[in-house]
Amino acid sequence: FVKADTNRALETTARMVKEALEGTKFPQDYFYRFGGKYPELIKSKGQLSYAVLLTMLLIYMILACLFQSYLQPLIIMVAVPLAAIGIYASLKLTGKTLSEHVFIGMITLAGTVVNNSTVMIDRYNSLKPRIQDRYELLIRCGEDRLRPIFMTTLTSILAFMPMAIGIGQSSDLWAPLAITTMGGLISSTILTLIIIPNIFLVIDEFKQL
Repeated sequence: FVKADTNRALETTARMVKEALEGTKFPQDYFYRFGGKYPELIKSKGQLSYAVLLTMLLIYMILACLFQSYLQPLIIMVAVPLAAIGIYASLKLTGKTLSEHVFIGMITLAGTVVNNSTVMIDRYNSLKPRIQDRYELLIRCGEDRLRPIFMTTLTSILAFMPMAIGIGQSSDLWAPLAITTMGGLISSTILTLIIIPNIFLVIDEFKQL
């Protein structure tokens, strides 16, 4: 039997019920299935997964038009999987599961975390004609954009803090969205400042071969 818990996510409860009934032999023509909101939850999660992929595709197309390049938008989009690290860690630490609001948070992050990479690459393009040494160029980009990136991330995290704490009747619904956004912002911000410059170095190495 599964102990009742009003704070447990629906999908988690369904998984526990499946595990409890695993190996149970039912009489002929008898079976079990989940009703209520569970089938709608599974369907909506599938639709939101496609929405996340479509969002990333649209962001890439817009960046390709703005930068007039196919490669630089790909470098910018590296920030999205970097955000996934923070999403996984934050959900694991808080005990939250994948839900509709988590996917909504992912869609929000897809358009937010690329901002850090965008401002770095924009600064890279503006300084490249004046600075020939690539190491000096990348260090200068990081120094010039460090404060704006951290200020933007910090203000976003502080804005989501009340929602993540979960004060109010609908806190169980909206807290996963805030936790997802905060975790993704933290990991993408820190890792973007480290990984994006290294990607540029690797690309330059290949160009010189």
